[in-house]
Amino acid sequence: MRLTLALFAAAFGLAACKTEPPAAPPTETPAPAPTTTGTPIPVAAATIPPEASCLPDRYADFAPAAYRTPAHVVVFIDRSSTATDTSTAGPYGQALIDEIAGPMLANGSTMDLYLIHSNTTGKAQHARAAVTAQAPTLAPGDGDLAKKQACDAANVAFVQSVVAAKQTAQTFLRNANTSVAENADQSDVWGALEVVSEIAAADAPGADLRVVMLTDAMHCTSARCLENTPPGSKAQAESWGREDAARARASLSLDDAVIGRGTYRIVPGEFANKPGFGNLKYYWQAFLGAFGVPESKVSFN
Repeated sequence: MRLTLALFAAAFGLAACKTEPPAAPPTETPAPAPTTTGTPIPVAAATIPPEASCLPDRYADFAPAAYRTPAHVVVFIDRSSTATDTSTAGPYGQALIDEIAGPMLANGSTMDLYLIHSNTTGKAQHARAAVTAQAPTLAPGDGDLAKKQACDAANVAFVQSVVAAKQTAQTFLRNANTSVAENADQSDVWGALEVVSEIAAADAPGADLRVVMLTDAMHCTSARCLENTPPGSKAQAESWGREDAARARASLSLDDAVIGRGTYRIVPGEFANKPGFGNLKYYWQAFLGAFGVPESKVSFN
């Protein structure tokens, strides 16, 4: 994707603005990115006014980001005993990069990261990253040099915020195996919706809410354990999904209006090959559909 390549060329070399940023903190040597076949991440269009101080011919990533609708990306990383992928080079790490280099390229975008385990609603561990792409305000009469200096500075700040967001997400992923005082044999995926209902309720109007679940999607609590007893057919998966949505509604604090405006991406990674996984797609489509999420907004990749 051109935007992604251009951003990371800028992020690590600032080719777009031809200025040298302050040195970024050292990072781990990146491993080769895995091959993915997931659905491309849609990026909201930006309408750049003709009088904008920083135009895309020189600031190819920053200029659109300054005028694009911000995204609120809520990430859940499964820390149950059946989901242990915390490699930044694996599918979980790639999914984080997809979001940072896609929907989050907008001024005011944020990423909240949490864990899925037996007490997901407790929000025991949390990290937040943000991207800033605020176009500079120039004074009347400022000339070309002042405009260039202001745009260069704004572009450097933008690139640094993207790099910082990437580092925050990767650090949280690496540290996701920190001991948690919960039952590792349980995985409360339903509870993620209570967290989303709470933290996304205050989103700005029109914000792009994206929920990314890095999990094998095998919810397992006393109410339902898909790990031990996966659905045996599409029909059974859909029936269980609707039934369990009603159970979740009765036991959790859920806001249909917030849940229904989100886009849901479930990234099972290597766990897509687990026995019983095949029908889970239909289970989650039915489960989320009960809260007003259409199938077109639920993806597995």
